[in-house]
Parts: sequence; C-alpha cells; structure tokens
Amino acid sequence: MRRILLVFFYILSIQTVSFSQELVEVLSETFTANSITSMSGSTRNVAEVQLPRGSIGYTYRISVFKRGRVSIGNGLLSLLQSVPMSQLTIGANLAQYALSQNDGTQIDYFIFTTPDDKNAFYRKVDGNWSSCRSFLNRVNTCSHSDKCINETIWFGFRNNNMSQGLDIHLEVVAIVNQDNTDETYSFKITNGALQDVNFQLSADNQNWQECSLRSNYEGTWRFKQSYAYFKLTTQGKGTVNYRINNNERYKITLNRNTLSFDLNKY
Repeated sequence: MRRILLVFFYILSIQTVSFSQELVEVLSETFTANSITSMSGSTRNVAEVQLPRGSIGYTYRISVFKRGRVSIGNGLLSLLQSVPMSQLTIGANLAQYALSQNDGTQIDYFIFTTPDDKNAFYRKVDGNWSSCRSFLNRVNTCSHSDKCINETIWFGFRNNNMSQGLDIHLEVVAIVNQDNTDETYSFKITNGALQDVNFQLSADNQNWQECSLRSNYEGTWRFKQSYAYFKLTTQGKGTVNYRINNNERYKITLNRNTLSFDLNKY
C-alpha cells in the first residue's frame, strides 16, 4: 500500500509541474561598438530586450564580426526548434549553435536588469554600475539563462580593440510558459500620410487582419507577443512589409517623389 501511494505521489508531482511552453523570438539585431582609437561613436553599446510575460528563461546567441562583415545564416529560432524543450530548460550545451567562423575578435558583454546600471555602463561611469551577469573576452557564443529575468533586460557590449570596430549580432529566444501569457502588448501607429490609409497587421506574418487609420490619427493594436508584422500596399507601387516592436513608435508616411507609402520609426 505504501509503495502504491508513493507511485501515485510521483505521478501527481509530474502533472503539477507540467505546462505548455513555446519558443518566442524576441530580438535579432546588429549593434556596433567602435574601436578605442576611433574618433566617432562609442566603444560600448546596449541592446534592450523585452521578455514576454511568462518567460522562464531565454537562449541568446552573440556573433562578433569586423565592421560591415555580418553573416548569420540560419537564425537561432530555427536551430532551437530541433532541440527538445526539456533539454533547453535544464541548460543544454548550446555551443554547437555558436557561429564557427571568427577571426579572433573579442568583446566583453554584460546582462543588466536595471536602467540605472545600463545607463552608467553606456556612459562609462565605471565603478557606479553592476551587472547581473558578466563575460569578458568572449568570441562567438550561444548560451541559455534562467537568471536575470525581468520584463526588460539589457545586454551591454564593450569593445576593447584598439583599432578594429566591431558589429555584434544579438539573437534572443525566450522560453514562455503559455499558461501565464494573458498579458498583451500594445503597438502604436500614427498616420502621417495626409490621407486615410488601409494596411494589415499579423502576429505570425501569415494570417493578416485588415486595419485603417484616418489622416493624422494614431491607433493602438494589441498582440500577445512583443512583436508583430506590418504590411502596406501602394497600388501600382508595390508592398512594404516590416516586423515591428511594441516598445517603438511608428508613423506611416507618403513619399512625395514616388507617391508610395512607407513605415518609419520616430
């Protein structure tokens, strides 16, 4: 009888911790850090990452290139979709997904959870900031973390190279517990085209909803993830299609020379 109760308790424990999880691409963007001897720009840069509600961890890939030589190939999200979720959540060895090509260029990178620390790092107020995680003299890397989880986190990059400016491509994929994702994200779009405009929005770049904005009006749309897709067609002029983020503001404009619509951040 005691053995039966123990088995029942073990099964109940497994069911208690089971939940639906999915991978959500949060960021895939390139940032520049100039060399120490450069007269323009900064040797440091900061990437803001907004983790979806329900995130229990995230995988990130940092790829370092000499200026103007970014070449990524397969994105991190597509690579991770072949990895069992159970392996990701226990911190699987992801070194195989780091880009293999590297000419020896190195960076220091840090993960921040407060805007004050992020700002002090970027402004080089050294001694007045601390990071949640720090990694010095790193080349291409791919890693998983279940630490440093806030609604917003920041990756800080520092280039210690005397003469070589660097491009750093950061990809972040969150593991999201879908049982806790009742929050939605807002996307603000302003119509600055001086005429009414029809366009489309999508959560997956496949299924589109029809939208419209009157001239000089601003609209707000909500999705369950921190990014969405925008599509607008100018009759006889073609279509523009962009991925948009909830933490940025966008304006529809009309190019007077080509008489075609476009979408710009402002």
